[in-house]
This record gives sequence, C-alpha cells and structure tokens, in this order.
Amino acid sequence: MGNIAYSSWGQYWEAFVYERKAAPDVMRDPTFDPNFGFAEPRKERVMVATEAEMEAANLTLAERDFCAHLLIDWKKCMRSNFPCYWRCYDQKHHYHECEAHDSTLRYKEYERERRLKLRWLEVRGLDPNGNPLPQKKVHA
Repeated sequence: MGNIAYSSWGQYWEAFVYERKAAPDVMRDPTFDPNFGFAEPRKERVMVATEAEMEAANLTLAERDFCAHLLIDWKKCMRSNFPCYWRCYDQKHHYHECEAHDSTLRYKEYERERRLKLRWLEVRGLDPNGNPLPQKKVHA
C-alpha cells in the first residue's frame, strides 16, 4: 500500500462514514502480514528504475512508481523521434499497460487489507465502525 488508492467517492464513504475502523489507511503500510493466507511467500515488487535514473529523466514524484522505467523509455523515444511521436506507440502502450496493472494490484491490496480488518473486528465482536455487535437473543 502506501500509495494513495482513493479514486472514487466510494472509498471516501467507506473510510469516513460507513466503515471507519475497517477502512485501511492508504498513507500507512499494511497492518497485516503480506503473506498471511498464502501457502507460499508472495514475490515482493521491486523498483526497476533507480533514483538517479528518475532524477536524470526529470520525473515528478507522482511518476516515480513501479512503471517509471517504462516511462523513461517512452520519454527517451519521444525525444529521439520528435516530432514523429507515433514511432513510440509501443513504449506508450507498455507504459499504460503497466500503469493499469499497478493500479489493479493496489486496489486488490486495499480490498485485501479492508477484508482482513473486517474479519479482525468481527472476531472481537465489533462492527465495521468499532461498536459492539448486538447480542443475539435466545428464545426459550
């Protein structure tokens, strides 16, 4: 996590109204073990582009993500093929494909964290807002 995953009003509604205690804080690291629930350890994502390469390419902070190496290639291609940008279609396609995949992974991680928090609250007898669950009445 760590990246901002707010993309629609639904997540704001979850975080501030409907599920205050269960909604993950996107500005912090995950609270659960990333390998919890998996038989084998998950592969950790690594940055391909180094900080020096991103500095040299003048990437903004928003562009410095797991797809930065593809963005650097695309920008390099555009500089070398100016004004014939259509020659860089492949680099552009690979970059946008990587961004879509990265976004999907972040949404999946957000949802996994939210579901684990809901489960954690339910085990402790709390609702998604942190209030105690009503006791079930037993009719005799």
